[in-house]
Amino acid sequence: MNNAPFFSVVMPVYNVEKCLETAANSVLLQSFSDFELILVDDCSPDKSGEICDKLKEKDERIKVIHKEKNGGLGYARNTGIRESLGQYILFMDSDDIIEKETLNILYGYINESNADIYAFGLVQDYIDGSGNVLKSSNVNLKKDFADNSADIARLAIDMDLQRNFAYACSKIYKSSFLKENNFLFTDVCLMEDFVFNIEVFPKASKIVVIEEVLYHYIKPPHTTLVSTYNSKFYSLCKMRYSKEYELLEKCGVTEERYYQAICDIYIKHILSVFVRDLSDSSKLNRKERISHIKDVLNDIENIEILKKSHSNSKAIKMLEIIFKNRMVILSAMLAKIYSVLQKSRNK
Repeated sequence: MNNAPFFSVVMPVYNVEKCLETAANSVLLQSFSDFELILVDDCSPDKSGEICDKLKEKDERIKVIHKEKNGGLGYARNTGIRESLGQYILFMDSDDIIEKETLNILYGYINESNADIYAFGLVQDYIDGSGNVLKSSNVNLKKDFADNSADIARLAIDMDLQRNFAYACSKIYKSSFLKENNFLFTDVCLMEDFVFNIEVFPKASKIVVIEEVLYHYIKPPHTTLVSTYNSKFYSLCKMRYSKEYELLEKCGVTEERYYQAICDIYIKHILSVFVRDLSDSSKLNRKERISHIKDVLNDIENIEILKKSHSNSKAIKMLEIIFKNRMVILSAMLAKIYSVLQKSRNK
């Protein structure tokens, strides 16, 4: 490749031999052809590394990097950032796909506005063991833009309410903007994309949000809150709230509705903490689950956050009352009900 490409698609690769070619082909078959696809083999134990090399032989737009040791998703993406030559970077997971017109549509918006970040909608595709889509759920965005710090902070919270902010894959970033500011992913498990975006967004001079749904986030049908447990999730929820609160404060946002919005998000996350405690993967017995719920509800940080909340949402208001009054058993019952509902929805 003699000239630098317009887009760099960065794709970490680890243990995805069954779906890697499908993901890569969704890039290679783009109607807009001026791109490079950077496959970062993160010491994959299966045949993914070999597949990367075979794909490279077929298309000169592919660049393959074989890491000497496994570093995780964030560090693989960082390698891609450093090796990228494109003007804009799209981060893509190696089990996902993008629409055929994704790069062409984004190129059109870039020519119109030349922003540091573009955000777009995605669709969550739940698949079975054969790769057939069982159901899809859109995570849409409303058309918008921001070009000052206060509006960017408001935009970030609005996007979080729309359940899209904490994805790196539903954004493209100007390469020079990332590199000049030395923006890199950390090793914060579960929330690495959120941490990245909460640091990146405030430094952008302009962010454009488009309505098009361009990315397919592939999820096995069992992937829900009820199947995922992480002992650090509660501390991550508090961190997330603190960073959003700090963002609003630093950017001079004064409207109460944005502070209430991050309380609403936090309260839903606390319910998620309890649901995860009930998951089969938690390995907590009943006594330990009740004990953890009690510890969370009595945690001083949690109490102080809940004091700030006066939600207008009936559902959030109910949770707010239960959590503020530290109703341990009722909290556990609600988590159980939610857990059962999630399981039934994903059968």
